[in-house]
Amino acid sequence: MIQITLCNIPSPTSLQSSNTGCSQLQDKKFQLIMVVYNSKHNHFLPPQLFIPFYIFMIISFFFSQLTKFSSAISFNYTYFSASNPNISYELSAYAEGQVIKLTTDKQAVVGQATVGRATYFIPMHLWDKASGNLTDFTTHFTFIIKSLNEQRYTDGLAFFLAPCDKQLPTVIKGGGLGLAFDDQETTPDANDFVAVEFDIYSNKAWDQLGEHVGIDINSMKSVVTLSWPNRLAIMEGQINEAWICYNPGSHNLSVIFTVYHRKNNKQYIEKRFLSQIIDLRNSLTEWVTFGFSVATEHTTTYTLGSREFSSSWETDDDMITNPEAPNQRKEKIF
Repeated sequence: MIQITLCNIPSPTSLQSSNTGCSQLQDKKFQLIMVVYNSKHNHFLPPQLFIPFYIFMIISFFFSQLTKFSSAISFNYTYFSASNPNISYELSAYAEGQVIKLTTDKQAVVGQATVGRATYFIPMHLWDKASGNLTDFTTHFTFIIKSLNEQRYTDGLAFFLAPCDKQLPTVIKGGGLGLAFDDQETTPDANDFVAVEFDIYSNKAWDQLGEHVGIDINSMKSVVTLSWPNRLAIMEGQINEAWICYNPGSHNLSVIFTVYHRKNNKQYIEKRFLSQIIDLRNSLTEWVTFGFSVATEHTTTYTLGSREFSSSWETDDDMITNPEAPNQRKEKIF
């Protein structure tokens, strides 16, 4: 007789991925199927072979689960340090005073965009060519856009994913938010990215009027947008908050973002929701870099205050098809 028993074995909290180097994983418990030999029935395995077979089963199952979870990424930064090796800074971006400054406070050069990017130091395994599986991911972050008391401000901030084997463009214009090539902002064949943009300047050639949030696929002409009337927050440098979620089962990319209001000398925060169905396998490579990109042609500062991110592979047993709204808890930020 064969007896099947389920037991839990805790995994290490940090594993190494052969494809991407060290990635910090959340503690997981692997479910191990133990096949127990009953000596009363010797037709299954001879006793002398049971121990090697048992060890083989354990090792095989462990490494199958290790492969599954080695591509997962999870981190939570309530502040940023210049000595943190897990964040890569490009161009104008740098860490200072426990935040990431994506642009400098210096006066902008007329006709020259200031561009800054901050990305995670290893790429994410977005999807698997052999199985077709997609990862899910969620991210929550806080940020400040400040016009330094100027009435005019540009251009915007984007959370983006892009192929990790391609260099992002070097640009002198701000309309592409550091993601799209100059004069090819709306040419999908020239660009490789998927982004959620927080756009504070309307480019007449492709943008809707006024501040807005949009979802972009290889073009700055968003596939879907929603008004983001946030001028008061930009003028005063108030904190913005956003949650972005991708569901591999429904292919739904969704974003919830805050809008800052003041009425009758009272301040209040409104939350708005935007989503789009996108099969990311059709737009991005298996491995992607991810993070934030900013561009401005005026003296507008962009600051990232906190960030959390997690990704994991979909499974047939617990595929999520209705992502829950983000936790509405209040956090101390900045």
